[in-house]
Amino acid sequence: MKNLYFLFIALLTVMFINAQTTTITFEDGTSVDSDDIVGGGSTQAVVVDPTDATNKVLSIDYNPGSGWDNWGGFLIPEGASLMKTDQISFRIWTPDHGANAGTFGYLFKLEGSGGNVEQSFLVDGAGAWQTITLDFSTCVGSPGNCNVDNASQQFNKLVLHHWGGSNPSSSDDEIIYIDDLTYTTGDAACPTQTYPVTFTDTCSSQVAAADGAAISFADGYATVSNTNAQDWTNIQFDHAALDLSSGTKGFSVRVKGPRASKVFFKLQVGGNCCSNVIERWPAENNYTTPGQWQTIVYDMTNESATDKTKTVIFFDAQMAVSADAADDVFMIDDITFGEFASLSTSNVSISDVSVYPNPAKDFVNISAGEKIDSATIYDLTGRIVKRSNPNKEIFNFNISDLSNGVYLVKLNAGDKESTVKLIK
Repeated sequence: MKNLYFLFIALLTVMFINAQTTTITFEDGTSVDSDDIVGGGSTQAVVVDPTDATNKVLSIDYNPGSGWDNWGGFLIPEGASLMKTDQISFRIWTPDHGANAGTFGYLFKLEGSGGNVEQSFLVDGAGAWQTITLDFSTCVGSPGNCNVDNASQQFNKLVLHHWGGSNPSSSDDEIIYIDDLTYTTGDAACPTQTYPVTFTDTCSSQVAAADGAAISFADGYATVSNTNAQDWTNIQFDHAALDLSSGTKGFSVRVKGPRASKVFFKLQVGGNCCSNVIERWPAENNYTTPGQWQTIVYDMTNESATDKTKTVIFFDAQMAVSADAADDVFMIDDITFGEFASLSTSNVSISDVSVYPNPAKDFVNISAGEKIDSATIYDLTGRIVKRSNPNKEIFNFNISDLSNGVYLVKLNAGDKESTVKLIK
């Protein structure tokens, strides 16, 4: 029995040692270099190590009184490995501690589409490089929003806050140097989210839940729960700057939920939530077909901005939590940016459309509240793979010869049109 015990311990040790890790060194041409550095009120850059002229390190020069904007860090670029929290360590050095060693606090924060995690730490101020190891399996000694439940997620952004042992508005300023950040290797980072958002694969689903909401992805759409958890509970995603300057643009989103709702739409620049924003706040419910998919369109033809890099969507902002939690669960799909005229035309939907089973294997049945003149199935490249002119309310397609994947079923009835996602 003792031999089996030692064999078990040895196997665990080998598994831990062999866990694949990635180390970020900030050298030119490596996975994270000067092009990937980000920050707020601080000044940050990849520089020559002050203690070793042959080495490159991340420098963060914190400015006094910058509040929570006093941070520096980096983004994992497309194709590089996302960060996992199983093993996190890094080296830190600063010439500015002196007698105040141990009173300078830091906050190590990882951000990703699945949520954030945080850990605070101190340094010993010995005047030499020090290795910090962080344990995200517990929140002991960490801020209240440590979010240990998110520790199993993967992260694409590092944020390092500094304050003088009390709060981020402290007058203390300093320069710190970071090197050799080691973490358990995650999946390859996706490119920046682009429109349309179709939720068909990992890289088309970079939408995060915020302020108490939760989001999950399955069957080619997203499900958002706890939509009324807080006043401004939302889902959001970053993207390249959108060009509205033509004065012809708009957005649409498909929604399905258990009750009528006001679905608010907002564009902002990065994390700037409260100024230089474009908002569409409906006075009345704009989702009005409980239990059915409905396309909601937002008119942006009077806008000319070219700098908006984040989309935020709210369900019933500033409304109380529903008595039944199921009433605060909505599905969302096909978030689209395009010409408002075409988006608004396609919003005249056919009534009572149903596609079943979905996912389907050999046959898919389609029913509607009116006769369908034409039905077309497209793959995601826009290629037509099936076509029919049923001229009736109920009909089916044989899809046994189609490859597994996601398709779009477009239905036309007179001047009305509906598009439904089909999973095989």
